[in-house]
Amino acid sequence: MRATAVVAALVAAVRVRAFDVYDVRVLASQLLPVGYTFGDGNTLKELSACRFLPTIGLLETNAAVFVDDNGAVVTGFVKATDSKVHVEPMTYSALDAPADSEGVAVGADGTVFVSTEMHDGDKKLDILEVDVSKGRVIGSPFEIPSKATAESRRNMGFEGLTLAPGAALGLSGAGAYVVTTTEYALAGAAERSHEVYAWALADADIEDPQPPKATLSYEASALATGAPLGVVEFEALERTLLVLERDYSTDLGNTIRLFEASPAGGAFSKRLVFQWDASGLKNRDGAERSALAVDNYEGMCLVPGGSSGRRRLLLVNDDNSNAAQIGTQFVLLELELGAFAPTPAPSSSSRPRRAVKEESGGAWRVAV
Repeated sequence: MRATAVVAALVAAVRVRAFDVYDVRVLASQLLPVGYTFGDGNTLKELSACRFLPTIGLLETNAAVFVDDNGAVVTGFVKATDSKVHVEPMTYSALDAPADSEGVAVGADGTVFVSTEMHDGDKKLDILEVDVSKGRVIGSPFEIPSKATAESRRNMGFEGLTLAPGAALGLSGAGAYVVTTTEYALAGAAERSHEVYAWALADADIEDPQPPKATLSYEASALATGAPLGVVEFEALERTLLVLERDYSTDLGNTIRLFEASPAGGAFSKRLVFQWDASGLKNRDGAERSALAVDNYEGMCLVPGGSSGRRRLLLVNDDNSNAAQIGTQFVLLELELGAFAPTPAPSSSSRPRRAVKEESGGAWRVAV
C-alpha cells in the first residue's frame, strides 16, 4: 500500500513537472508616446518582436534588437531591475528588401533572423538572415514548407520566431532550433490548429536551405465566442515554450494570453500563465497581478540573467501608428518557476498530432 502511494506520488510529480512556470508578477513598465522620434528623424512604431543581443566577452551590453513590422529593425539598450525598466532606442534601419517583418531570433554568435509574412507587393512568407547594422537582407537560410507558402493567409504569417533547445520541442540531441508558426491556421485547416516548424540552426545555409527537421502540432485557445486567438510570439525556456496569444474585437478590446507549452509525442500540451484583458492582468488562478491597461502586445523576450527559480520577461506592444492607442509600452514581468526547476539556459522527425491537451487551473477556464 505504501509502495503504491509512493508510485502514485511520483507519477503525479512527473505530470506536474511537465510545466515550470507557476506564477507571474508585473515589475515595471515604460511608455513612449505615439510619434516618438530618433535623433535621425525616424519614428518608433509598430514593434512586433524583441530579442537581446549576445554579450561581448565578459561585457553585458544589455543591447536588444526590435522589429518594426513595416520592414525595419531597431536597436536599443534595456535596463531592467526589480522595480524599473528603461528602454533607450538607438538606431533604426529599414531593410533593403520588401518584407513585412514580424519576428526575430538571435544566435549565440550574433546572427539575426527575421520572420515575415505575406502582404502587399513582393512581401512573402520567409525567414531572413539580416545585418542589423545596415538593414541588409543577406538571404533566406531555411527552406519554407510549400504547404505553408501556399496556404498561409495574407497578413497572418510567421508572426513569432525564437531559438529553442531540442528539449523544449521534445527532440533529442544537442543544438538549437529555429522555431515559428503562422499566426492563424493555414487555409483549409481547423481554425485553431497550427503547424510549428523547427529547423536545426546548424542547417542554416543561404546557398542550400534545408527543410524543417520537425513539424509539431499546437492548438490555440479561443474566446467564449469560439473565435481563435492568434499565435504572435514564442520564447524558449529550458524544456518548454512560452507562447503568446492575442485577439482584438470591438466588443472585448484586446485579449492577451501567455501559455507554457510542453512537448509530447509531436504535439504540445499547454497551461495558462496569465490572461490580460480589460479587467486587468490575472494569473491562471484568477488572482489580479496588475491593473495596467491592456494593449496590443505582440513581442516578448527573456531578459538575460535572473536568480534561480525566477526569470524576467519583457513584453512590447504594436501601436499600429495609431494616435488612439497608448504609444509603445514595455512591460517587465517576472516568472516564478517551480522549486525544483533548473535555471533556464539562453537560447539544437516527428509527425504532427492533431489533438492537443490544454490544462488550466483555478478560476480560469480557457476555451479549448
